[in-house]
Amino acid sequence: YEKFIIQYHVWPGCNYYEYQECFWVQPYLDQFLTLLVTYKPQIITLLGAHIHHIEVMAPVSKTVTGLNAVQVILPAISPVYGNNPGYGVLEIDDSTWKVRDLSFSFFQLEDYYRMGVTMWRDLDLQQ
Repeated sequence: YEKFIIQYHVWPGCNYYEYQECFWVQPYLDQFLTLLVTYKPQIITLLGAHIHHIEVMAPVSKTVTGLNAVQVILPAISPVYGNNPGYGVLEIDDSTWKVRDLSFSFFQLEDYYRMGVTMWRDLDLQQ
């Protein structure tokens, strides 16, 4: 089997920023989740964006059974919603095709605005 990463901007799920907003509608959501179950052995991970901050989650469904995937919502480089700009680095083991490490770096805007200090903070999910 060939392995692959599914990447999308607007991810299947709901966001709770100021109110609940579900991004995908039926029946498209169930069709997509059924594909995730069907091709689970080939999927390395799922990468999404859109909400400007990081989240690591597992998709759930009341109608599609057998889901077992990790979905990572990546940070934005734009501070539009008050978040610190950030980026992620995904390491994949080239022999097993499994995620070896996932780390993020974030620019500390408040330190920059208050003190003029350019500072990055790192988050490594392996630690």
